[in-house]
Amino acid sequence: MRRHLFLSLIMIAVIPFSVSNAATLTISCQEAEQYSQNEVNSIYNSVSDIDGESEANRLWNEYHKLKRRCARQPTASATVNVSAEIADLANTYR
Repeated sequence: MRRHLFLSLIMIAVIPFSVSNAATLTISCQEAEQYSQNEVNSIYNSVSDIDGESEANRLWNEYHKLKRRCARQPTASATVNVSAEIADLANTYR
């Protein structure tokens, strides 16, 4: 369960994502801090399987941007546009 919940963690981006059935996810620093690097790696692989390596890389980079922001501002949060499939999976385990 925690692995899939983490899908929402790496869904941190402000770059528009053009998918006809796009969805939006928001994640807080508190949520982001709950996951180990191994869990982050596992979710990267899941996103890559679902939406491709390019999307997984984009979300990986945005996740690390959030982690850096959280170090300066622990109450920060971020919102990202993702495919409906990724959003459904993430929300199922929240």
